[in-house]
Amino acid sequence: MTDSDTTRIGGRGGDVERARRMAHAFERLAVGEEGWSALLRDPSTSALWEQTWPHSEEHGGGPMRLSRIGEQEAREKYGAAALSQEKIGP
Repeated sequence: MTDSDTTRIGGRGGDVERARRMAHAFERLAVGEEGWSALLRDPSTSALWEQTWPHSEEHGGGPMRLSRIGEQEAREKYGAAALSQEKIGP
């Protein structure tokens, strides 16, 4: 679904529709404490992605963005358990 060089999709000025399709296909592993971010995993590559709405000043947080995230950063933000569990929700 993505090439290995892609690190950010969507957001203001980005391909938001592509980001939505990808997020729908990815496994949701955890939701951030504030509710405005989620840890996702691409089931075809096991790559980790963070789903965010980075423009909190806009209604609904603005356009959704997906960003590649490393395992260490994912552990720090979502806890080690998030990486060892199955997907949550739809």
